[in-house]
Amino acid sequence: MKKVLMAVFAVAVVAMAGSAMAATTDLVVRAEVKGTCKFNSASTTLDFGELPVDASGTALGDTAIGSTTFWCTKGVVFLLDDNGGQNPGGPGVYQMKSTSPTVAPAEFISYTLTYTPTSPTGQGPTNPITLNFSAAVGLTYTNHSADIYSDTVVLTITP
Repeated sequence: MKKVLMAVFAVAVVAMAGSAMAATTDLVVRAEVKGTCKFNSASTTLDFGELPVDASGTALGDTAIGSTTFWCTKGVVFLLDDNGGQNPGGPGVYQMKSTSPTVAPAEFISYTLTYTPTSPTGQGPTNPITLNFSAAVGLTYTNHSADIYSDTVVLTITP
């Protein structure tokens, strides 16, 4: 009986010693999906083509439409903005500039520009968002030189 009691006591001591030496900690595993937005192409051209005039050479004005696509991380609400173009004429005034060095001084044609995304939030890279553009030129180019007029507007998407 003394041997059995000693064996039970030894098992109890080992059990208590094992639990007295054990320690635990929590391992927190995490990751972050960063909200981002990317255009699907590096540039897009919005081309008015040849601006129309009537029989007397008076400007008739014109519009141009186009689109590009981009994506944003799913659920991201984004902000679209632009830099006003290379030839800003003041707040909200865009201007195309004559490109030929023979037109001196340079001439400018003002235009309006609007852009509208087809969705207000990102749906991920496999569901691109279309950004529709619309631009209009008024009756301002009647006395301008024959040339190609151009502007570059940088669009920025911020998640």
